[in-house]
Amino acid sequence: MTDRSQPSVVLIGRPNTGKSTLFNTLADRKKSITSEVAGTTRNVVSASCSWQSKGFTLIDTGGLQTKSIDRIEEDVQKQVEVAMKQADVIVLLADIRTGPTALEIDIARTLQRSDKPVILVANKADSDRWSEAQSDFMKLGLGEPLLVSAIKGRGTGDLLDAICEHLAITKKAASGSIRPQVKIGVFGKPNVGKSSIINAILEEEKVIVSDVPGTTRDATDIAIKGKRHDFILVDTAGIRRRTKIKDKIDWYSNIASHKTIKEIDIALFVIDANEELSKQDLQIAAEIAESKKGLIILINKWDLILEKEEDKLEEDLITKLVRYYRFRLPFLSWATMLFTSATDGKNIKRILGTARKVYQERQKIVGQEDLDAWLEKTVVKYPPPSFRQKKRPQITEIRQVSKNPPYFLITVKGKQPIKRPYLKYLEKELRQEFGFAGTSLAIEIKE
Repeated sequence: MTDRSQPSVVLIGRPNTGKSTLFNTLADRKKSITSEVAGTTRNVVSASCSWQSKGFTLIDTGGLQTKSIDRIEEDVQKQVEVAMKQADVIVLLADIRTGPTALEIDIARTLQRSDKPVILVANKADSDRWSEAQSDFMKLGLGEPLLVSAIKGRGTGDLLDAICEHLAITKKAASGSIRPQVKIGVFGKPNVGKSSIINAILEEEKVIVSDVPGTTRDATDIAIKGKRHDFILVDTAGIRRRTKIKDKIDWYSNIASHKTIKEIDIALFVIDANEELSKQDLQIAAEIAESKKGLIILINKWDLILEKEEDKLEEDLITKLVRYYRFRLPFLSWATMLFTSATDGKNIKRILGTARKVYQERQKIVGQEDLDAWLEKTVVKYPPPSFRQKKRPQITEIRQVSKNPPYFLITVKGKQPIKRPYLKYLEKELRQEFGFAGTSLAIEIKE
């Protein structure tokens, strides 16, 4: 599901022709995981791009195969077919060093039957000596290929020119400016159901779902156009403990997940309702808390709990588990919590609506008069404690200096420091007075 406010450009080709490297070069970031291992890109990955004042969504896909090696490869094939149907322009990437293959001839025949414009690109042409091999690709019937070296960036400007030329012909080129979007990251340890939840939200198979832990390798951007807000949903590879990172590809996935936390507005933290919180769950929760993002905790696979505890009231089960999670995650007491099931759809429709509300809370700015009145009654109710019979510190002012997250600066007079428990008290009182449900707050002392 791409952002239909912009035209889509899809990169396709057989495995290991350099699609992900080209994607990263054109998108100017290390988004897809690149490796010499064929089939590294398992998900459809997208990014908003702009060239010559024209905006478009660039989509990287898994490699096309003649025969599927396993069920995951079959799922990749299905996703590529979906992406091709959604594309406004298709870029077929081949390897100039191997020449056209039988598979690429088959792909070319399929593309010739399509009404979509196709740009043929011969990658890995890192010097002029490869220009002699250019004519070999004429047999594909897609015209003369553009020679590109994705690693060196050679020929990528010509490719972007060609893409924009085709977009202009279709009269669908969007403005180079990109609409503001709420970026939501989906986090959790492997196999807690992150991709299943995203698929339930999208109601289509955009992200691979598998019962094999670690199926999702990329951090996958999915654009969703809402009525009031646009969203970018990021399905991250399951965050693994360092001791469980088996190979280089898993290592890159782990880095991508941790980097994504820094780039998002709101985190969806997925927990398996059937398991007690593990050390890994607590580590992920701590990292999200430290990032100062908005947070919705999704207690997933709730349908399985109801099956096992069918003799108990659902309301009682929810109360018991909420108490358990609040006890184990006291530093996330402000987070919004939803009990979900991707299988039966419980609370799936509420996720984006809740994310929108959390985002609005992160944008909230409290007026200075309201803050002054709040401070006066709050310090009267419970003044800052003194230590060792010394004069207690005096809070003279509180100001909100920024938003997203809401950031407050407190001015303190006196030599006594404000201790952490009192800051927690101030945060609790701020939330009771002004809301801020689902978002972290930042409070800093100015002495």
